Amino acid sequence: MKPVPSGTGFLFIYAATCSEKGHEIRDGTRALVSKDEMRQIVTGTGWRVARFFVSKISVYIAMLEKETDMNATTYATAAAFLDAAGEWLEREEPVNNLILGLAGRLATTDKPPDPPVVMMTVSGPAGLEAATIMTPPHGVVLYAPAIGTDREDQATAALEVIAEALQAGGHTLPECHGPSATALAFAKIWAERTGKGFALKMAQRIYELREVTFPRGVPGQLRVSRADDLELLAEWIEAFSQVTLERLDAQAAMKAAQHAVAYGSFAIWEDGARAVSMAAARRPTRRGISIGSVYTPPEHRGHGYASACVAALSQRQLDAGREFCCLYTDLANPTSNSIYQKIGYVPVADSGHYVFDGKSEHNER
Repeated sequence: MKPVPSGTGFLFIYAATCSEKGHEIRDGTRALVSKDEMRQIVTGTGWRVARFFVSKISVYIAMLEKETDMNATTYATAAAFLDAAGEWLEREEPVNNLILGLAGRLATTDKPPDPPVVMMTVSGPAGLEAATIMTPPHGVVLYAPAIGTDREDQATAALEVIAEALQAGGHTLPECHGPSATALAFAKIWAERTGKGFALKMAQRIYELREVTFPRGVPGQLRVSRADDLELLAEWIEAFSQVTLERLDAQAAMKAAQHAVAYGSFAIWEDGARAVSMAAARRPTRRGISIGSVYTPPEHRGHGYASACVAALSQRQLDAGREFCCLYTDLANPTSNSIYQKIGYVPVADSGHYVFDGKSEHNER
C-alpha cells in the first residue's frame, strides 16, 4: 500500500483490491487488501475511510480522512428534530420544503408513526453539517448545505456518519432525495458501503412563487374536493402515480383520496359542472406550503386547466398568509416547467431522486 498526502486533510491509499478476500501482489512492493480489511487496518489510527474510488482494473483507491468528533444524533420526536435542525433548514426554506414539511406534519400528529420515523443530525465545529429524515417505507431526505462549497469535505464526512449510523441501525434504503449534488454524494456513499447499485429515478427542479400571474381565457373555477369526489379523486391519484413512477394500486389511491377529502388538501378545477383538473396544497412549513399532485386527465388537456388550477390554489395559499408556495417538476417534462414559470414560479434549486438496487455496479445511470 502507498500513502500519498494530498494537502487537503485527506490521505490517499493506493493499491487495494475490489475482491472480497484481498490478495497480494508478489513484486515485493505492496499488498492488496479488500475494502473491509482496509477499514479494519485504519481503525484506531486516527483516520477513517471517507470513500473508495474504483478503477477499471478491479483495484480501488481508498481516500482516508482524519477522524472528527462528528457523531449522528437521533431524535425520538419530530419536535426535538426541528428544535435541533429547524433554524438551519429554514435558511433555505423553499429548497428544504420536503424535510421541513415532513417533520412539521409529524410534530403535529398525535399517533406515533408505525414503522417509526428515523431522524438524525450531524454537527461539527461550524454547526449543523447534515440532517436527514426517513419515513419508511420511503427512503431518506437529505440536507448537507456545504456540499458544492469549499467545505464539501466536512459535508461529505457528515453524510458518511449518517450512512454509518443507518447501517448500524439495520436500516435498508430504497431511495434518497435531496438537492442534486447532495443526493448524488449520498448515493455514492451508500453504494460504496453496501455494494448496491443506484440509479437516478427522476431529476427534478424546485420552484418558488411569491406572486401569481393568472392565465387568461381559461374557463372554470376552483373548489375544494368533496366527499362525492372520492371515486374520481382515487382514479386521478392512481393515474398520477403512474406518471411519477410511484405506482399506487387502487386501494392505496382510495386511501389517499379519503385523506385528501378529510383534510381538504386537494382542490379541483371545474369547467361548468365537469371536474377537469386537480392539485393539492400540503406539507406546510413556517412561511410556505408545497403544491403537488397536479393532474389533468388526457381528455381535458390542452385547455390551460392545470395552469389555472395551480394559479388559483397558489393564490389561495398566499391569501391565507403564506409567504410563498413551492413545487417540484420533472426536468424531463418541458411542458410543466414552462407553464409553472408563466404563472409566477421561479426556479430555486435542482433536486435528485435516486433509487438503490441489488447490483454491484454503482455508477450514475
